[in-house]
Amino acid sequence: MACQHTHANCGPVLVERRHQSVHWTTKNGVITMTVDEQWQRERAIRDARQTNMLEGTRSTPATRADEDAYQRGEIDLSQLSQRVRARYGLA
Repeated sequence: MACQHTHANCGPVLVERRHQSVHWTTKNGVITMTVDEQWQRERAIRDARQTNMLEGTRSTPATRADEDAYQRGEIDLSQLSQRVRARYGLA
């Protein structure tokens, strides 16, 4: 499978693909986002989890499920933040 991300190794054809949309169906309907947006969401969650690991912690299964929902486009960043803050009494 060819790389669909926008880092330096992609080349001009694949960089153009970053603006293409991806679609998938969930129980709440069809989700559409650009390949670039999907990659940015995946990277943000991967970076957050890596930071937690380096600090010697790990998010709870409930938080990881919310992070996964964000990656899939089911919730936005504001909703992710609200859910996590509410879970820990920080709302």
